[in-house]
Amino acid sequence: MEVLTLEDGLVSICYGASGVGFVAVDLDTLRPQAPVECASSLVRPATIFKQGVHFLIFASSPTSSTSATGEPQPPQLLVGPVISEPANTTNTDPDAAHPLGAVRIEAPHSVGPLVGLSGFVLGILTCADDLLAFDSMGVLLFTIRDQRIVTLGVLSLPGITNVCVEGYHAVLISTATSLFCYKLDPAQVSGRAVFNFVLLETQPLSKVDYSAVLPLPPTAASGSSDFLIARSTPGGVRVLESISVSRRSTNPEGLDGGPSFVTNSLYESRAPHREQVTCALKLDRERVLLGYSTGVVSVVRYADLEASTEPPKMHAQLAGAITVLKTYDLGNRPIIIAGASDGSAAAWDLNDWQPLAHWSLFASPVSHIVPITTSPSSGLSHALALVSANSPIALVSLFPPQLHFVLPGTKSPVERIATSGDEMLVVYAHGLARVCHIEGLELRRSMDLRTAAGVLAEGKWTTWFSLADLRTTERPSPTAHEPFLTVDLREDIEDALRLLPWAEARRSVPAPAPASEVESCDLVSDTKNSRDQLGLVRLLLSQVLTWGLDQDTDELLVDNLSIERPAVQLASAVQSSGAISISASHSPTAPWTLSSTATAQRLLHIVCLLRVFLNFPDTERYASQAIVFYASFLADSVGSAFAFPALEVLADYWLDGSMPSRQPAGSNHHASSDQAVLILGLVAAEKFKLLPAVLFKDISESITSFLADDGLPYHQAIATELCTRGFEIWQNYVDAMPLVRQLFGLATGRTAATPNDLRNLARLATLHVAGVNTPLFMTTLSFDILNAQSAAHRNATMKLLGFMVRKKPLVLYTSLPRLAEAVVKSLDPTVTSMRESVQQAATVILNELVRTYPSIDFHGSSQRLAVGTHEGATIVYDLKTATRLYVLEGHTRAITALSWSPDGRRLVSVSLEESRVVVWKVGVGILSMFTPGAPPRQGSGGTATPFKTLDFAVGDEAHMTTAATLEWVAFEWPTDRTTRLKIRESALTFAV
Repeated sequence: MEVLTLEDGLVSICYGASGVGFVAVDLDTLRPQAPVECASSLVRPATIFKQGVHFLIFASSPTSSTSATGEPQPPQLLVGPVISEPANTTNTDPDAAHPLGAVRIEAPHSVGPLVGLSGFVLGILTCADDLLAFDSMGVLLFTIRDQRIVTLGVLSLPGITNVCVEGYHAVLISTATSLFCYKLDPAQVSGRAVFNFVLLETQPLSKVDYSAVLPLPPTAASGSSDFLIARSTPGGVRVLESISVSRRSTNPEGLDGGPSFVTNSLYESRAPHREQVTCALKLDRERVLLGYSTGVVSVVRYADLEASTEPPKMHAQLAGAITVLKTYDLGNRPIIIAGASDGSAAAWDLNDWQPLAHWSLFASPVSHIVPITTSPSSGLSHALALVSANSPIALVSLFPPQLHFVLPGTKSPVERIATSGDEMLVVYAHGLARVCHIEGLELRRSMDLRTAAGVLAEGKWTTWFSLADLRTTERPSPTAHEPFLTVDLREDIEDALRLLPWAEARRSVPAPAPASEVESCDLVSDTKNSRDQLGLVRLLLSQVLTWGLDQDTDELLVDNLSIERPAVQLASAVQSSGAISISASHSPTAPWTLSSTATAQRLLHIVCLLRVFLNFPDTERYASQAIVFYASFLADSVGSAFAFPALEVLADYWLDGSMPSRQPAGSNHHASSDQAVLILGLVAAEKFKLLPAVLFKDISESITSFLADDGLPYHQAIATELCTRGFEIWQNYVDAMPLVRQLFGLATGRTAATPNDLRNLARLATLHVAGVNTPLFMTTLSFDILNAQSAAHRNATMKLLGFMVRKKPLVLYTSLPRLAEAVVKSLDPTVTSMRESVQQAATVILNELVRTYPSIDFHGSSQRLAVGTHEGATIVYDLKTATRLYVLEGHTRAITALSWSPDGRRLVSVSLEESRVVVWKVGVGILSMFTPGAPPRQGSGGTATPFKTLDFAVGDEAHMTTAATLEWVAFEWPTDRTTRLKIRESALTFAV
């Protein structure tokens, strides 16, 4: 799968491994486009972006043909452009998702053979600006120029299984027995640029199944390349490791200086043994149900998970490894049902472990156990469906134990099961469906997927099993090798709070078990206090806390909250808000440096668990101290690498009444109005879908009111900060122009009492406004320049414009003609007072414009200003009269740069998109108006042709970005009639 950022959003290009083709999926709506068939093998294709188009790069399947010399033919490299067509939608809702239009991949074409590779291409990767392909025998570095492959380097290395690339710094190549690290050194061969593969390091290592570049910055000292690898040891242990390859230059002899591998183990599965855990299920806040590879089913307390190395106590057993565990409450009796790898299943009463039923059902493992929800007329009320991994389905009852029906499988997974009366509809993954009669034990009919969808749409069927729903709603399913137990912190916190003496929910908590049943049903985990009901909370805290970060906090947790430092780290990851974080180091600071999301996740977990202890007088003080440390001093303890928590993660819970992180209703600590506006505004700016539209209007009106409150700079600072973060939201709910004018007033300091910090903050806000709504910004700016209330006001606006030119030149680029005209009109000599008051400020602004933008130039002697437009015209102004002299139309594409000759008699302009230079005669005398190449006479309504039109070719430089043209394109004048056009390092000289 490749994820591309197209003009309208994100799209995933999914591909098959055996020539089935491509399908594009809109990641906003998760809707697939029509598939595109392709006969080539699509193993790890690459995507590149050139000239505004995404290209999918992949290799053809190997052929059996050979060349004239008997050598096998190399595979062909195929290129397919990815085209995104705009969506045809009339939806005007700003909050609604805008789906992509049709995404099509044009018919791929060959750009030549991958000379140097002869076998099945295992993958194609991007390597900085080039591409890298590899098969089992070698690696090829190449680029594509003029629709042809240009080979840059070849490496022969038998037995390649995987390749990972971080630019030219490090190419990590794995074989079945070793790991190699190369760097790519540039060289010249016969005047042609190539790269040599230089071996830096090798290390014996078992086969690597997966590798990826870790997005970690280079270290400050020497720099490093960081990779993530997954591999299996000969003993069957699965290992997840990070490998850091330090970058040190080699000496001439090639000794001492090559990189060294620094390996850090992130995860290592347990070595296979006789009693491996294969399935896990949480029973309650203190106990977990475990299934083992030997078929044993056992109940274990959470507190004993890290301490016990003894074989598990057997409560029940099946013949095969346990593959699925479920609990049901039938008639106030807790029932355990287990399925095994040999296709058998059984049920027990959890109170006394008396067996209730046993079935030998399938020849393949049991994968799902589902209660049947259907009408009693079918005779299946309180029945269960057991689904096999090989798709057979068995319907059973517990009271009395009975096997109703076994539907044979189709070797395709079951996707959906529904019932209607005495009939059952089963939909399979391969697109077929069956309808069976339960009482008659017979197959009624078969149908395709479309017909089955129509049958289900009739409304007569009750769907009680959907594999798609299980994938999105259930916790991660344990595998047969390494089960994971997901602990829901929200559920455990609520259970703990329910046990408080003053909690009303305590009435619904079951009474403690009799003394004779303590061993199997005991809820006590802390041996220091047999009546302590916070054992699981303590266990969870011991796992998510980062021990060793602060010695005083560690001692406080152990001595006063009875939270013991764990001997074994059970918590593999922290998951919330759709993300999961796994620390790549055992350092106590590492979990806090992963990302803002990971920090917010772990902080939320820790603080919410600690808040449970605030409800007890003897622990309240110490829990508060621990919370203060993590909330206020954590960043100082971690250091400069600390990743501050992400607001969008915390915002998920801000309005969630069931989470302790929200201030409880009825609290004495109510937030003031300004704090409410700030917090809700920040939440809305970061994750606006959390709040209703009516609240956005209230926030926007509050911002407008706060900005106009000159008596409270604090209110103005809040409103300005919110404009910096979310002006694109607020502008939809209020009149945006007065809002922008208020920001201009604060940024320019119209009121002497405006603090300097507020002025700086307002300037940042205006930068943001200019970026998100340039037309509004320019309209407001032009209006303020021409309709200023005072000379000081106009000068202040001019200074703000200069600030914008220096800080955001690209934002103003498309509005340069409008901007220049506003400045020119402010110099109108008929309004003497205005011209005199702004002349100095206007001169500074014009100088700033000419210095920043090559498409504007000023000739001092003649007092003429020339401005190039995106339509290809050049507008010439006379600053003496503040009027437009004429418009010169010599280009059909945007003007990149223009310049006056030193004597002011020639005006040259260039358009890189056209690759053309245009020369105009613009003499100052009357006769010059009648010479060839002169501009049209003012008021004549006529047109004129350029004096000269000169074409040139500069290759890819013609597609230079706007930002690059501001820096690298300029005219120079060696003489009055000779100009030199500089384009980056190139120079073209023209006689004009």
